[in-house]
Amino acid sequence: MGMGVCALALPLASACGSSSTVKPPAPTTADAGRVDFGGRCSESQNCQSLVCLRFTPNQEDASGICSTLCPTGVECGPRGACLPLSVIDSGACFPTCTGTGGCLGGLPCIWNSAMGTGICQPLPVEFCSEIAAQGPCEACLGSSCCPALTACAEDFDCSQMQASCSGQPACANTLESSANPTAQNLGTCAASACASACQ
Repeated sequence: MGMGVCALALPLASACGSSSTVKPPAPTTADAGRVDFGGRCSESQNCQSLVCLRFTPNQEDASGICSTLCPTGVECGPRGACLPLSVIDSGACFPTCTGTGGCLGGLPCIWNSAMGTGICQPLPVEFCSEIAAQGPCEACLGSSCCPALTACAEDFDCSQMQASCSGQPACANTLESSANPTAQNLGTCAASACASACQ
């Protein structure tokens, strides 16, 4: 069964709205109350960086995340990754993570194959619909296995495992036989509900 859902981590850009930024002033004692990189925010003044990357409606109900713009890609430092976003003229830094619970503010840590690391990001409200638009197998998974698909995306180990086997004929079997219960649920749903669509 070829589960071509390598895009579990692709909805990032669609979860992003606008950037709220102002030119950073010189640090003051007021900076002590501002949120660090990766923390939730609703406006630029909430962040030490004075950059609040606003999200479109998402499953975690996060209004935004404190970020840094990264026109050259080096601005994120060792704790972040620069991801290009169509809604702003440059990329934005997102915190990297190595497992579930590794993000501030309750955001999930989702494996990103292109970056080779986990990224702290929300899932868009329309996550399953966006997956379903990618092809016949994905359409079945998005409609028949949405809860299992969402749970897998939000589970770091499951999302990493799914990304590594996506597109392979036995991906559902690989997930189903794993030790990860979230992966097992997605594999079982894919094998039963989407066997013909994902062959």
